[in-house]
Amino acid sequence: MAVAEATPRELAIPVRRERSPWADAFQQLLRNKMAVASGVFILLLLFVALFTDNALIAVPLGREVTPLLAKESFDEVHFKLNNAPPSREYPLGNDYLGRDILSRTLYGARVSLAVAFVAATVSLIIGLTYGLASGYFGGRVDDIMMRIVDFLYAFPILIFVILLQVYFKAISRRGGTGIVGAVIGLNKAMGGMFFLFVALGALNW
Repeated sequence: MAVAEATPRELAIPVRRERSPWADAFQQLLRNKMAVASGVFILLLLFVALFTDNALIAVPLGREVTPLLAKESFDEVHFKLNNAPPSREYPLGNDYLGRDILSRTLYGARVSLAVAFVAATVSLIIGLTYGLASGYFGGRVDDIMMRIVDFLYAFPILIFVILLQVYFKAISRRGGTGIVGAVIGLNKAMGGMFFLFVALGALNW
């Protein structure tokens, strides 16, 4: 009696394709409506901060900065409109100097996000590099590096920030080309606060 033999294709068991940890985490994130809403809000803040004006493009190219999303500059004063209530022209009203509160809020979003990203990035780079070096060499080198950290804990942060600001401003006055020129242009685009954020990140790692 003949027995039918199964082909290799019939014997093959379908293998479920596993998702990567990143894909699995992203799927779980999408199931959390509050997290999705928060992510959309953060993306909206990023959009507002980047396109409040064209400073990030205009300053490095030496062109005039013009408001895009904001109605006018954050420091434009209208004394006749001081403490004016919200209106069609100024949706959030004006402050005690007649400055547009909506424009100042939009520019404020850029400052707040710049502190979060620049200071956190500088802290991450310095702390990661320092920690890797300390863990790799170990022993006496690790002890010396930890004593340096203890010294920074005891050192007044405000004085160090002021010293770093003076140093960075001296570099900015000298000017430069290439990466240095780009950083100086970025500092001007951020109202001269980029180096302050770098100083904060350099201390808080």
